[in-house]
Amino acid sequence: MICALIEWFYIKFGRNNEARDSILSFFKKTSSTMIVCYAGLLAFSVIFFIAVATGTTSLPSWACIFNTLSPFLILLPFDPVGAGNIANAGMFPAPAVMI
Repeated sequence: MICALIEWFYIKFGRNNEARDSILSFFKKTSSTMIVCYAGLLAFSVIFFIAVATGTTSLPSWACIFNTLSPFLILLPFDPVGAGNIANAGMFPAPAVMI
C-alpha cells in the first residue's frame, strides 16, 4: 500500500524534483516497516512449508507448490521486480485447486 501511495503522491505533487525528493524521503523513513513485514512473511513461509512437507498439517504434500516460498525461490535467480509479490499472488489459486 505504501508503494502505491508513493506513486499517487508523486503525481499529485506535480511530478517534479521536489516531489521526487519528498517521496524518496518518505519511502526511506517507512522502509523499515516493509523489511519487518517481509521478514515475518519469510519466516511464516518457511515454517509453513516445513509443516506441510512433513505432514504436520492435514494438507497434502503437493500443496507446498502453492506456498510463497516455492515460487519465490524459482523467481529469485531471474531477479524480477516484485518477486515476493508475484510469488504471493500465486497462492490465491490454491483454495480452488485444493477443493
